[in-house]
Amino acid sequence: MSERMRPEAGKRSTKSLTPKYRHKQPELLDGPSIREHITWCLEQMSEKDLCAVFMIEFDDTYNAKEKLGQKEKAHLAHCAGQRLSAFFKASDLVSRIGEKEFLAFMSGRFSVKDATEKAREICEGVRFETGEKSEVCVTACVGAYVASGDEITFEKLFGQAAAALYEAKNNGRGSSCVFTDQSEAGASDRAG
Repeated sequence: MSERMRPEAGKRSTKSLTPKYRHKQPELLDGPSIREHITWCLEQMSEKDLCAVFMIEFDDTYNAKEKLGQKEKAHLAHCAGQRLSAFFKASDLVSRIGEKEFLAFMSGRFSVKDATEKAREICEGVRFETGEKSEVCVTACVGAYVASGDEITFEKLFGQAAAALYEAKNNGRGSSCVFTDQSEAGASDRAG
C-alpha cells in the first residue's frame, strides 16, 4: 500500500523533492488520493517536463451483468484494473474512477509517440471474453492527453483526457485518441 510522506516542519519550499506516495507497483488508488498526487506532481513540473493522463472506459459491461451476473461483472472490473496496471511503470498511478472507467497518470521522460503507442497497446491488450461460449466481449476505449509545462492544472488534464475519450468512443469499440498541448485533436486509432 502507499505510504504518505509528511513534509518536515518549518520547511518553506513549496516544492518537495519527496513524492507523497511510494509504490512497489502501480496501485489502484481512490479518486481523491490520485487527484492529490497528480496535483502534487504537476507542482513539481518544469516547463520542459511531460505528463499524460489516460482515461480508459470498458464497454459491454452491462451485458456482462445481464448475462453473467453482478459477481462476474465485479470480477471483470478487478481483472481490468490489474491488467491496466501492467501497462504502466511503478511510478505511474492507476485509479478506478467509475463503474467502468479508469484513470492513469504518468510523468517523466517519454514522447507523444510513446503515449500514443501506450494507448494503442491498452486497446489491444485489454480484451476480455467471458462466459461459457464467450457470450460477452469487453473491450476498452482510451482517451489520453499529453501536456508539458509548469502551468498545467488537474482540471485541464482531466477535461482534455475526457474529451479525447469521447472522441475515441465515437470512433467505435477498441479505439484510442490522444490530444496534446499543440493540437486538441491529436492522433486517433482504432485497434483491429
